[in-house]
Amino acid sequence: MAHLLRLASIVALALAAVATPLSPRAAAGACANPSVVSSKTIGGVLFSTLECPDHAVKPSTSAVPDPVNVCGDVCNTFCGSFGPLPPITEDCAMIVDATQVFASTLPPTFIMQPGQTESLSYGTCEYYFTNNGTVPLEGCWTSFMQQASAAGTICFPPTQPINSLGACKAPDGTWELGAEHSLPLP
Repeated sequence: MAHLLRLASIVALALAAVATPLSPRAAAGACANPSVVSSKTIGGVLFSTLECPDHAVKPSTSAVPDPVNVCGDVCNTFCGSFGPLPPITEDCAMIVDATQVFASTLPPTFIMQPGQTESLSYGTCEYYFTNNGTVPLEGCWTSFMQQASAAGTICFPPTQPINSLGACKAPDGTWELGAEHSLPLP
C-alpha cells in the first residue's frame, strides 16, 4: 500500500510539472537564442518585444494567416515562483499608469508573432504577454493590463505563500500573460 501511495505521489508531481506553464523567462531558458526585437522607454517603463527564433514563424510560400484576436479572451490564473520575491506593488502600478500615457501614442492593439513576447518592466515588476502558438495573435493593451494586474492581485502579498509570478494562460495554451518579478533582459 505504501508503494502505491508513493507511486501515486510521484505521478501527481510529474503531471503537475508538465502542466505548469512557464513564465517568459523560464521559457527563454528553453530557447536556444532569445533576442530583443525592439526596446524603448515610454513614461519610465521599458517596453520590449522579445523573440525566440526557435519558435518564430518560418517563411513559407503559403499565405500568412490573419492574427487571431485574443482581446478579453478567458484565461486560467495560476501562481508560481520565478525568483525569491514578488514585485513591489508600486512598481507594477507604474506600468499600468504608463500604459495610459502611451495609449494615446500607440494603436489600442498589438500583433505578436509565434514565439514573441511583449514585455513592460519598471523597477522590480514586469508584465508580459507571450504567443506560444503557431499563428500571429492580436492583443489589446487594456485587457492585457487588466488580466496581468488581476493575476498579480491574486498571487502577490498578502496572499500566502509568497509568489513571484502571477499569470494567466489561455485554455488551449496558445498564449500566456502575467506579472512577475523583473529580471534583466537577455
